[in-house]
Parts: sequence; structure tokens; C-alpha cells
Amino acid sequence: MFRPIRDDASNAAVALEALKLDRFADELDLTQVRIDQATEFAVAQIRRQTTQGEGRRACLDCGDAIPLQRQRHVPNAIRCIGCQDLYERRRMGSLRC
Repeated sequence: MFRPIRDDASNAAVALEALKLDRFADELDLTQVRIDQATEFAVAQIRRQTTQGEGRRACLDCGDAIPLQRQRHVPNAIRCIGCQDLYERRRMGSLRC
């Protein structure tokens, strides 16, 4: 029976590729862990911010009443939804005035 013989260089190349794939998979796993940790930290920070302080009945920016449903869900709200959205966009730099 005829069996093709692979030379040592060919075997070494295959082994090296397998090792590279293993390392790449490990790096992907570590990257995913870091992403998950950063996401958990951001969510926890937002939750802390939304439960601290006292809210207002009237919007800080426009003076309109903050709806009761918003006050219930975001007890420390100081802006109505429209003004809060505008504030966050400006703060993030996505809207320039």
C-alpha cells in the first residue's frame, strides 16, 4: 500500500498553524471576558447613578412637568425625556450647537 510521506518541514508547519489557532482562540476568549467585565461595570455604574439623589417634578432645562411614569422609573430624574435625550447627545458630542 502506498502512503504519502510528509517531510518534517510540512509536519512542523501544520503543528505551527494548530498552535497559532489555539493561541488565537485563547486571545478571543480573553477579549470576550474583558468585554463582559467592561459591560457589567458600565451597567452597574448606570444603575448606581439612576438610584442616587432626589429627582424633580419640573424639568431643569425646559420647566415642563416630568411625567409621573418617568419619576417612578427614574426616581432621581431632573429632566424630562426630551431634554435628557438632548443633554446626553450634547454630552456625548453627537450633536453640536
